[in-house]
Amino acid sequence: MKINMTREDFVKKAYPYAKMVLDNFGVQPIISISQAAHESNWGNSDLAIQANNLFGIKATEGWVKKGGKVWVGRTFEYINNEKVYLKDGFRMYDSWEASFTDWALLISQSSLYKQAYEYAKKGLVKEYAEAILTKFDKNGKVIKWGYTTDKDYPKKLVEVAQVVRKIANEKLGIQI
Repeated sequence: MKINMTREDFVKKAYPYAKMVLDNFGVQPIISISQAAHESNWGNSDLAIQANNLFGIKATEGWVKKGGKVWVGRTFEYINNEKVYLKDGFRMYDSWEASFTDWALLISQSSLYKQAYEYAKKGLVKEYAEAILTKFDKNGKVIKWGYTTDKDYPKKLVEVAQVVRKIANEKLGIQI
């Protein structure tokens, strides 16, 4: 099943959940909407359509033990700067609201994302994206796991944020 959601429709649908995340966790909407847009291909990825997972959050053993539903699908990771495709399990949600809430809990409560959370509360997109990167040594060995293995993630997220902000401000009359 494919849905061809426009970027404007995505921002319009995501904004109430981003506002909820702002009210409950202090994360600026530009961060949550931009990351959801990037991770879900503006709501058009199979993961977003079939599992309401807008942030690409993987299903951990703890998620499964708590009774969380799992969606299995094709994804990719960057290993030694090469894009490698693989199958993996992702968290499955009943709604976009649940996806936004779970992402906000992850960002706000995990010690792994402590610095990123501070940037997210200030709406600093580039700094936030840099703080969630997986860190590698010169041999490609992981020093510190993060949200993404894509070294170009900060650049990509900043570009998405510029589009999100333009749509919100100019087409929807929302200042973010």
